[in-house]
Amino acid sequence: MIATEIAGEKAIHIGHSWGAWLGWIFAANHPDKVKGLIMVASGSLEPDFNIDLTKRRIEKLSLSLKSEATELLEKLKAEIARM
Repeated sequence: MIATEIAGEKAIHIGHSWGAWLGWIFAANHPDKVKGLIMVASGSLEPDFNIDLTKRRIEKLSLSLKSEATELLEKLKAEIARM
């Protein structure tokens, strides 16, 4: 991974728009490699905010990432409900 090679063990990741969502998925799956995450113009992470947008974003993922993203969104939804 380029970021690990350049920054060392952990790096601050920056993602814009769709890249911000990919950064979020990466950070959730590899917290040992992420010092921080900056999400620029990512839109809402709350699944109920824009159901169509969430659906379109998930459809663009590979089959394995669709499963991971769906699971992460369910966890996020549960966390929001607990607040």
